Amino acid sequence: MAFRITYKSTFSFGKLSRSFSKIHRETLQRFAEESTKATKAKLASGVKPKLSPYTLKQRRKGRGWNGAKVPKTNRTTPLIQTGNLLQNIKYNKSKKSMDMPAYGLIQNNGFISLVKNRYMRIKYIHVPARKFITAIGRDKYKRTSHNRFLKTVYFKKIFRALRKRSV
Repeated sequence: MAFRITYKSTFSFGKLSRSFSKIHRETLQRFAEESTKATKAKLASGVKPKLSPYTLKQRRKGRGWNGAKVPKTNRTTPLIQTGNLLQNIKYNKSKKSMDMPAYGLIQNNGFISLVKNRYMRIKYIHVPARKFITAIGRDKYKRTSHNRFLKTVYFKKIFRALRKRSV
């Protein structure tokens, strides 16, 4: 008595290998878009530490860095005096990256500024880091809605690519 054994595969690694670069590209694009949105939202909501009394006084007078004239404002939100940084944080579709003015990264990391007063005395001011750049998924152990969302989208696409079409 002979037995006949047949099997039917419900997945295809060949199909996955053909689709993988597209899935990876789309996920990176989504990652950059979500990171840009989160960075803008964090910056708009305000970052810590708060502004010093001296900085608030300078804002009311309409003075920016190195005495540059800027519109007077009573805003107390750090990094938003003119709105230039917030407006220029953009998603670059061709590079699949987040673009912003260079001083955004400097502000994010903190720096030491050299200031001269009217008597030409030099003073060094430590400007603290104001961490506002948000990279979604950066902390792989932290459970955030963005991380779960990206993982879900990524794995759904992989499982869909693995599936064979029903004939």
